[in-house]
Amino acid sequence: MIHGTKSLGFTEKTMLNRLFPFIISLLLIAIPDGGANAQGSFSQKGSFELGGVAGMPSGLNTRYWFTDYLGIDSALGATISKDFAFTTDLLYEPFNLYGDSSMSLLFFFGGGFLLGTDEGDFRAALRLPVGLDLPLRNYPVNFSLYAAPVMIMTPHTAFDINFGLAARFNFGTYSTIRQSQASTSRELMAVRRGLGETRDKLDQAIEALGKAREELGSTKGDLDGTREMLKKTEGDLSSAKNRLDQTEDELGSVKTRLSDTKDALDTTRGQLVSMQKELDDTKVQLDVTKKDLDNAKKNLDDRESDMARKQAELDIMKTISRNAYSGENKKVHDEKLEKEQKNLDREMEEFKKEKEGWEEKKKNQQAKFIKFKERCEARRGFINEDGYCTCRAHETWNSDQSTCVCVKGYRLNTKTDRCDPCEIIGFDGACTAGCRNDEAMVPMKSGPHKFVCVKRCRSEHETWSKRKGTCVCEDGYYRDNTGKCVPRR
Repeated sequence: MIHGTKSLGFTEKTMLNRLFPFIISLLLIAIPDGGANAQGSFSQKGSFELGGVAGMPSGLNTRYWFTDYLGIDSALGATISKDFAFTTDLLYEPFNLYGDSSMSLLFFFGGGFLLGTDEGDFRAALRLPVGLDLPLRNYPVNFSLYAAPVMIMTPHTAFDINFGLAARFNFGTYSTIRQSQASTSRELMAVRRGLGETRDKLDQAIEALGKAREELGSTKGDLDGTREMLKKTEGDLSSAKNRLDQTEDELGSVKTRLSDTKDALDTTRGQLVSMQKELDDTKVQLDVTKKDLDNAKKNLDDRESDMARKQAELDIMKTISRNAYSGENKKVHDEKLEKEQKNLDREMEEFKKEKEGWEEKKKNQQAKFIKFKERCEARRGFINEDGYCTCRAHETWNSDQSTCVCVKGYRLNTKTDRCDPCEIIGFDGACTAGCRNDEAMVPMKSGPHKFVCVKRCRSEHETWSKRKGTCVCEDGYYRDNTGKCVPRR
């Protein structure tokens, strides 16, 4: 497991025993106050990673992040000489060296231990790993490169270095990507449904044009048969042509309006994304300000306790001076105590001003949070346990209305101000007051809804005839020998 090491002498052991606590102290001092936010919007809290590591040692590698910057890394494998090795390190990852929309380059360091064998002998050692992480944001993969100085503790003291290159699958990133893909898929389905409705309208318009062309052809045949009928029907042909031109103009106008509507929807979607980002940025700023205020409050409390202690010590020294000194010694001692009292009074005045400034910042922080909450509630949202503005259960964000609305199959209850399931839903899942003539009401065996409307006629170009009580072909279609509705020739 650890090869090429040299046993340390008494002087080297003494130096390591003195140097090791000093290194630990430097690591603790290096922890920045803003470490919780050092990675920006990139979060890996609660993420579990599983993969492999190649190096010293090589084998299975896992990670789990308790927070965005604090996690535990374990490896189980073997060294180049096929010795067993097990490592566990506590990692601290406070610095983001580089980051964009696709990846981040993070610096980490930490401490842990190594257990294993070396040619049959048991070995235990301490490790101080230092390295770089390269997590990908669009793929659930994380790459790591590290080096770890090692101090062997048993059976004899020695020094070595471990190194490794690791690749792991990040289950937390995978879950986030799947949620994002599901949201995008739902938006695409909504756009496709809108395009399908537009296509149906265009098909109806084309069908109307086809009927008009058939009427025009029939009229033209009559005109070829007789000149007198030609003069009589000339005006009708001109009128029909005008109607065709007018219909073509209306189709062009509809196409223009559809294009304008799409542009307006794209603009609105961009504004809503910007608005949601603004709310999230406000929440992050509030969290940062709250942490700064808490740290400032702790420092103020510590200073107040320290000044109270100094004042108590001065009071004791004054009592001692009155009772234990006299003459010139008492005068010198009293002057010294008076000078210390003035310095302490000046420090207390500065402390009062700092405390007043902290209270003013605290008041501004509370006002910003109230404004943030009002903006969220104005859109029928609420502040969740993580502090973000989101929609309630069975609600989703509506781009056209710029507010939270009930999802399909639910309706707003004005008394409770909550979305309740509808008793009757259509075949597309939307709420409906009742089923149409060509639909049958079927009871639901499970789920929150009681009934669903199912179309009676499933074949293409069929419609329900209430008079006949059965499915018949639509106008312009007839049923052929195979039982299908086909266009009339």
